[in-house]
This record gives sequence, C-alpha cells and structure tokens, in this order.
Amino acid sequence: MRPRSHSTARTAVCIDAGMRAASTLGAMKAALDELMTRTGVRFGTSGARGLSTQLTDLVASAYTQGFLQYLSSTGELPARGAEVAVAGDVRPSTDRSMEAVLRGIEAL
Repeated sequence: MRPRSHSTARTAVCIDAGMRAASTLGAMKAALDELMTRTGVRFGTSGARGLSTQLTDLVASAYTQGFLQYLSSTGELPARGAEVAVAGDVRPSTDRSMEAVLRGIEAL
C-alpha cells in the first residue's frame, strides 16, 4: 500500500485490493474478537467505540485492516487502486489514531 497523499488532516490513500484471500477473514475475525475482549474496544454501527486510551495504535490498525479485508471479500472495494478516505475530528487523540489507520492500510 502506498499513500497517495499523506497528512494528519483528511487523507486519501490508494488501496491495492489484491489483499489477503477471504480464507484469512476467519482468522482475522478471531484475532479481532480477542483484541476486543482484551482492550474493551467494541465495533458497532458507528465504528470502533472505546476510550482513547483503549484505542491503541494496534487496535486502530487491526480494525482498519479487518474492515478493508471484509469490503474486499464482499466486492465492495474495487480490485485495484481504490481510494479510501481517512478523516478525523478535533480530539487530541485523532492525529495518532489516523496515523495508525494509515499504517494499517499501508500494511495490506
């Protein structure tokens, strides 16, 4: 993964949707379930929810990868070159969380 542009403000990155095969989704789900239990961060209709101290870089990156892998497996993420917008709000923890999300995208 290569970011097309990189800043701690609103960011779009290119996604190489030749991601891991759908068979790894089961392993990713199990790992995310364990991570949710260990950290107390939950994922609901509005995204990841928890205290900023619970939403570590590892959690933000793992949730990002899991979500993008899910979109890829369902065909919701085009095969190559899809752009994903990464945005945040004005909370003090946002820049750190957005950087972790970008690292998660780049790692795919």
